[in-house]
Amino acid sequence: MLGEIVIAAHTLVLNFSSVPFILPLSLGMALTVQAGRVLSRRRTRASS
Repeated sequence: MLGEIVIAAHTLVLNFSSVPFILPLSLGMALTVQAGRVLSRRRTRASS
């Protein structure tokens, strides 16, 4: 069986390796929401 230190090290590496994926993903999601809000605001003003 694997020792506690090996499992802890593996968990730490997996957590750190997910950061380069999560940061661009969250930025893309935030930009998508903002773009939707801008487009919605333009359509609301155009229909008035």
